[in-house]
Amino acid sequence: YETQVPLAQKIGAIMKRIKIKELLKKAKEQNIYVIGRIVVFKDSCLYQYDNYEYAAWDRYDDQPWRYLVKEKNSAGEDTYVQREHWVDPFSAEVWEYNLAIAAELEALGVDEIQFDYIRFPTDGDLSRCSYRYQWAGAQRVDALEEFLAQARARLKVPISTDLYGFHCWYQWEGLTGQNIRALAHYVDVICPMYYPSHFPASFYPGDYLERAAFIYAEGSFRADVLTGGESMIRPYIQAFLLTGHELRMTAPVYTEY
Repeated sequence: YETQVPLAQKIGAIMKRIKIKELLKKAKEQNIYVIGRIVVFKDSCLYQYDNYEYAAWDRYDDQPWRYLVKEKNSAGEDTYVQREHWVDPFSAEVWEYNLAIAAELEALGVDEIQFDYIRFPTDGDLSRCSYRYQWAGAQRVDALEEFLAQARARLKVPISTDLYGFHCWYQWEGLTGQNIRALAHYVDVICPMYYPSHFPASFYPGDYLERAAFIYAEGSFRADVLTGGESMIRPYIQAFLLTGHELRMTAPVYTEY
């Protein structure tokens, strides 16, 4: 939408896909609850802005860190393509940019703000990745907590955030910065991504549908216990086909899935 946030205009981030005021007016008329989803730390426009001022950094080459994936070009040759663009989650300017967008959406009448990609990168050569805005003694979870604490102080509407579903079984905060207990202190809703395709087959061997049901039920139970009921648990449901098993599903089986 055509945001009025100055930095979004300056970095060329605006795509006029929807007329947001018209959309929100019609949604209210139909009693539709509108969630404004903001992708926080994966941002190609902010990554490239001002000579990569806010980009995650390559500790060895002294240049922006890149997550490169090998692909075949039209001539059948191997080529490397940058798949994702990550900004520095420790940067106060990055926080402020996203909070300005959230505040604008709240003022426009969005019912809830949902922060997605509120984590550190997990793919690519992470051994090279560093963060120039990381302050002395700071851990990754500190960056996420500080951002959400500011969001909580600034926004009046409910706040939700996405979470890797694995965090309800294993503590990965050293990698992603996400800690479900810490997030629950600041947000009203946590949305774990219990995508069965993202769990290894060894996690729960056996029937795929039974496995999927287990992941969602057990994961939601664990999330509720871990947060002490401090946040509502509203899981994402996988609505895409990814693994070989899912791609082989017949229509009736996929409907059940």
